[in-house]
Amino acid sequence: MAQKILKPNKSELEWIRTGVEAGRAFVQDLTGETLDGVPQPHQLDQAFAKWLSQHNRETEDPNPIINLVGLTFGQYLADSLNLNWVVVRDSQGTEIAVHGQPGNILVFPPNLIAKRYTTGETGFLQPIFDDMKKQIELVRAQTPKKQPWWKFW
Repeated sequence: MAQKILKPNKSELEWIRTGVEAGRAFVQDLTGETLDGVPQPHQLDQAFAKWLSQHNRETEDPNPIINLVGLTFGQYLADSLNLNWVVVRDSQGTEIAVHGQPGNILVFPPNLIAKRYTTGETGFLQPIFDDMKKQIELVRAQTPKKQPWWKFW
């Protein structure tokens, strides 16, 4: 099955919204900071590191935290880098992602968090965001702008 990029349905959008709200509460609870809007990557890094240091891998399900951190980071990416939420379907399954043009940019934030959880890595979101921002700006600067057909003459 070829990869399909689809718009999220109403329930998926609601899941994203509630995940981002939970992410804000998560950061506030673990850092003590009062937040207006979506937490920044460095704030998510601090909260994730603190949670990971207290987390019992033997008895606690990490998926709710992985998802809320991923959705919150994804919303920050969407807001900061002009990306949109999408659902990606392929032969491997279905995943939530952020997508943008030009350059066919595709990022899977919850998957990004899950991979770092597995290795115990912390302090990765701010550097990843900084690198993504540079790379996306470079891709967009190098992508030719499409002109309307009537401007060719």
